[in-house]
Amino acid sequence: MHTTEIGYGKILSAEEHELLTEEACAAYLFELKWPSGFVCPQCHHCKAYKLTTRRLPLFQCVQCGFQASLTTGTIMEGSRTSLDKWFTAIRLMARMDEGISALALSRQLKLTYKTAWTMLHRIRTAMAEEELAFPMEGRIAIHDDAYASPWHHGSIEPHFRETRVIVGATLSEAGEPERVTIQTVKRDYWNSWRVNKSAVQHFKETRMDWKASLVYCPINFYVPRRHKKTLSVMKDAGRWLNDTFHGIGKKHLQTYLLEFCCRVNLSLAGLPAFHAISKICTGHYAYI
Repeated sequence: MHTTEIGYGKILSAEEHELLTEEACAAYLFELKWPSGFVCPQCHHCKAYKLTTRRLPLFQCVQCGFQASLTTGTIMEGSRTSLDKWFTAIRLMARMDEGISALALSRQLKLTYKTAWTMLHRIRTAMAEEELAFPMEGRIAIHDDAYASPWHHGSIEPHFRETRVIVGATLSEAGEPERVTIQTVKRDYWNSWRVNKSAVQHFKETRMDWKASLVYCPINFYVPRRHKKTLSVMKDAGRWLNDTFHGIGKKHLQTYLLEFCCRVNLSLAGLPAFHAISKICTGHYAYI
């Protein structure tokens, strides 16, 4: 047991593939959790004893004696799975075009399916909460779309597998997307196959900042070709859902769509996905 200001140094500059051991991952997690150095959650003192009698170190505040765990307040809290497997799961999930299914993760990391699914669910939920924490700002374009698993080519009447969605994008002055979101539409907000005005109002109230302006809203109308690049995110999301997971049911669809949007938005913001998602998983916002 020794007193330390606990500066692991330049671990955050390490490449993802260097986080192969529990010790390296613990150092990385420390820097994510306390980027300016240890701060006691109880009294905010900045020095602690490092206790190394457990698998993961504990940090006991010099002033008040409070013991802080590395994983408390993170998605890893209460998990017996090693940190290197957690960060491998985050790395695989951060892949822009693929992500990973629970079945594939369980095989790759030699985990039970239940453990792999729980890990991915925790990561996915953290990413979804990150998206919901930041309302869309600026000039917003939206349009309606649909998702069905497997693919269903829509007709006048919606298919029982079909879920209507509203796709939104914050536009730059040049009309390019700067941030995207997808919101599933409750069946109460459909009129036959059409999304009604209540769905649009619900989107404005739940996903848009009060100062944002809706500049383009072709709900239930043909989308001109010049806007399809900007508003094509649902097509990419649908392909990802069906290729990677062989389709997602309605119960978890919204969370999966927000995971997809999170990765897209990190890319649009120029943020490295692995580090940003790791930061999200420790309870810190990636966009700040």
